[in-house]
Amino acid sequence: TSIDGRVVSLGNMPSIIVDNVTMVRAKRVFADTEIAAKYSYNKNDNTVTLSTSDTTLVMKIGSTTAHLNGNPVEMSAAAMIVTNHEVKTNFIMVPGSFTASTLGYDYKWNQSDRMSELTSSVQKPSPGNQNEDSNSKDNSDHVNEPDTKDDNITPVEPELGDSSVVWNKGTILNQWLANDILIGKGSNKQSISGGSTDTKEAGTVLSIVETSYLQKINAETFQFYASKPYGNITSELKNNTITIQIPAMNSYDQTYYPTSLSNSVVKDIASKYNSNTASTVIEVKLRQDDVTYDLSLSPDKMSLYLNVYRNSITSAAVGSNDLGDYITLTAMKAMDPKITTQNGYIILDLPYTANGLQEQFTMVNGGKHINQIYIMDLLDRTQVFLGLKGEVDYYIIENGSAYTVSIQRKNSNYKPPTPVEEKPVVDIDGKTVEIVIPKPDGLGIEMISDKDLYLKKQFIITLPGDYTTYFSGNPISVNSNIIKNFKVSLNNSNQTEICFTTTKIQGYEYTADDKFIYINIDDPKNIYENIVVLDPGHGGGAHGAKYFSTKEKDINFNILYTIAEKYF
Repeated sequence: TSIDGRVVSLGNMPSIIVDNVTMVRAKRVFADTEIAAKYSYNKNDNTVTLSTSDTTLVMKIGSTTAHLNGNPVEMSAAAMIVTNHEVKTNFIMVPGSFTASTLGYDYKWNQSDRMSELTSSVQKPSPGNQNEDSNSKDNSDHVNEPDTKDDNITPVEPELGDSSVVWNKGTILNQWLANDILIGKGSNKQSISGGSTDTKEAGTVLSIVETSYLQKINAETFQFYASKPYGNITSELKNNTITIQIPAMNSYDQTYYPTSLSNSVVKDIASKYNSNTASTVIEVKLRQDDVTYDLSLSPDKMSLYLNVYRNSITSAAVGSNDLGDYITLTAMKAMDPKITTQNGYIILDLPYTANGLQEQFTMVNGGKHINQIYIMDLLDRTQVFLGLKGEVDYYIIENGSAYTVSIQRKNSNYKPPTPVEEKPVVDIDGKTVEIVIPKPDGLGIEMISDKDLYLKKQFIITLPGDYTTYFSGNPISVNSNIIKNFKVSLNNSNQTEICFTTTKIQGYEYTADDKFIYINIDDPKNIYENIVVLDPGHGGGAHGAKYFSTKEKDINFNILYTIAEKYF
């Protein structure tokens, strides 16, 4: 697929042809490019929405009836979900020509290059009820082929999946690293056991203020001062709102607006008292949900601190290789820059992303196409300006939290390398889930048991009954480099054991719904609120008492790790 002559990197899911209709990736083609439509997928009703300033297109998976600005329109093919089994990833595909035309782009099928070509329309279509014209050259989702004797032959569908391509860094011309001391990463502590909660003598949240308590470039800290020490506190992040529940605490109904409103990721903070639960509810409205946060208390427990962390750039490198020049930005999390070209510059705009590199202006020596770079801080964003020597083409390469812009000579025949995309990540209650296990019908969560073999860097999920054949047809999805391997087997008690081996000791927690078992793994301190260490005594060269070949250290270890295991 190309847009105004620029080839779009489609990653692990190229466009496909179904019943003579070209289907393209919805998000990658229409949201992650200069078209810049807002994209969302609602898994509850299986609808995908693409919207611009004057157009809203809603398509339902499996239905040829779409809604354009609220009016029903018919498509020649329905939106669909396609699975690339090589990378175990699902992609939402939509009819290319229909979607492009509704968003103000002309569509053409280039048969010689077997490529969808999108070009900016002189005038965008007016909103309203628009029916497809099946005889129109540019408004049909059918593939336009030359008028030949083979005209009625259905094209062969492209092969699914991509090969992994190694990105050649070539020569690094300039690079910068962030000072880790300046970047806040958070403790992920989102609940607090502050002590007793005496409802008879409840305190009151008196004030909300913004403070420089943490002094990190990507953090905003808010202090909630109370008349008495805080007790237990819980919180959650959902729908761009952090909700903090404080039992046995009164509050004045108040709304606080950050003093740095223009660059704050926080819109406002509202504190209200709920008389039904005798508790205070604090709602922190965010401009985006791609943040992390944590809670802490002052030593006297009279002040509650909320730290909100934005994404931050941690490194940048400008280099030159056989393809041309490139810049690679790495951040704490994946980025979604908006790219524009203006007056001889490529401009990367990163809203609500802190610049951990501080402001940089450098002339680039040795580049084929780049002659200068300017990394600058604005109030609510970071912007990167790349000065160019002449006209160029550029390609986007995304790989986790690394974002590369490959800059090549105009009309180059090179194609951008495509890194392997990560497997899908499931998010449960604001936590990333690294393991997804298909759940057999009729299996309740109360029937699932687990065992932590931390000395072997293993943990086992046990299901009653023999499901070894079931899992051969319903694969387990793992999205973590820390999981070294896993094995499904049947034990002597006719129970199915799924044993996961990790590269280092991990804590874990699991939950389940009607279809899947979800397992979240992380460092133990991030999973468990309290960690108790039991020392059996002796060990190593300290054998303790010894009777022939029997050693006290072995008996102690056996008592603690085997016999007493069920008590801990």
